[in-house]
Amino acid sequence: MSKLSRSFLERYERELRRTVRSRRLRRKIIDEADAHLRDCCDALERNGCPHDEAERLAVQRFGGAERLAAAWGESSASFQAFGWLLACTTGIAGGLTALLAIGPVAGSLIAMALIVPFAGLLVGAGLGVGQSISLRGDGRWVALTAVAAAIGLTASTWLVEIVGFQPRHLPHEMIALAMIGSVTGAFIGFLQSLAPWVRRVSAWRLGTAAGGGIGCIAGGLAATLLFGDIRTSAGLLMVAAAAGLSIAAFTAPLLRRQNA
Repeated sequence: MSKLSRSFLERYERELRRTVRSRRLRRKIIDEADAHLRDCCDALERNGCPHDEAERLAVQRFGGAERLAAAWGESSASFQAFGWLLACTTGIAGGLTALLAIGPVAGSLIAMALIVPFAGLLVGAGLGVGQSISLRGDGRWVALTAVAAAIGLTASTWLVEIVGFQPRHLPHEMIALAMIGSVTGAFIGFLQSLAPWVRRVSAWRLGTAAGGGIGCIAGGLAATLLFGDIRTSAGLLMVAAAAGLSIAAFTAPLLRRQNA
């Protein structure tokens, strides 16, 4: 590969980082660009064009990064709000389902002080996996989300205990849920904003915090009305699903604007 082609592909990859979040997909696009340049250069040389001139023309004709990114389905039109809503809702509910399934076993193996962080880690991992699939992300996104949920759930639980809300008192329970959801959502938004592409999304942290708080309140009210208590498995699933749906609803417009 000549210096011109190498310089062009390096610049092309820098442009792709602004529009394509998945490192694996960026690598595929760069490989596609490299193959296209070689084919175009070979065709021009077969028609009698000198090698250096053929390479210069191939680079000139290639176009911007957005064109090839769009061909791979990673353009602004690729973001689907419904898929994002579904991914967040099923992801966090799936994480909680896994927690409920292994809870008795985990409780006998993990110290009581670690139960809440473990719960946050598992639920956050579920949310991270769902979001990562929707965004074509990677394992780092899942890890950031899981760690953030573990820290946020632990911190918010301690905060609720310090304040001393009365159990089974509906207003107190809703305030406690709002604190747990918003604090956990804030931590998730903060750590997720360490991902390069999220740094450019304004109000991401606010969106996850507001979504978590409002979703937990809505889920808590629905669980109380339908099941009489949020502490049942069905009630907890209702709260988790509502929180995931609300976070998705608050962040979907941010993602759409960022990809516009």
